[in-house]
Amino acid sequence: MAHYAILDDNNVVTMVFTGHDENNGVDWETHYGEVHGKVCKRTSVNTHYGVHWSSVAGGTKPSEDQSKSFRYNFSKIGTVYDSDNDAFIMSEFDAGMTAAHREYGDYVYKPEIFSWVFVSNGTMPFASWVSHPITGIPQPPKDYPQDGKNYIWDESVVDFVEFIPPTE
Repeated sequence: MAHYAILDDNNVVTMVFTGHDENNGVDWETHYGEVHGKVCKRTSVNTHYGVHWSSVAGGTKPSEDQSKSFRYNFSKIGTVYDSDNDAFIMSEFDAGMTAAHREYGDYVYKPEIFSWVFVSNGTMPFASWVSHPITGIPQPPKDYPQDGKNYIWDESVVDFVEFIPPTE
């Protein structure tokens, strides 16, 4: 299974869909482009910030095999494709910009990875938190537990503690 993006005449993504892997000798980008009468580009759902990510307990981490990373970012409808650099350009919205983040810094565009990254203003939600080395977004020093329970951060123990809602 692979993902593909159909581009309009201005290189804006108009459709993203799941298709065949390119491992059986067929050039699926060309095939799907011909079927749709438009340019088609493969896109990796696991590629963001120019890095291919793997799922792990507690979130994601950069994959050991970075040959899977291509076109810098996963495309979405409305994403612009830069044909000179073979890259999908991340929008500010795709970077996950929120008002909450802006309290701790701001987002800046890094053209070398065609992505918006967070730059801290030196403050963090909690003293123990750090900036993610790639995205720059504030994060706790420990992974969120993956046991199905709800947790909140407790700075006094520098860890997540189970959240038990108050009973009435």
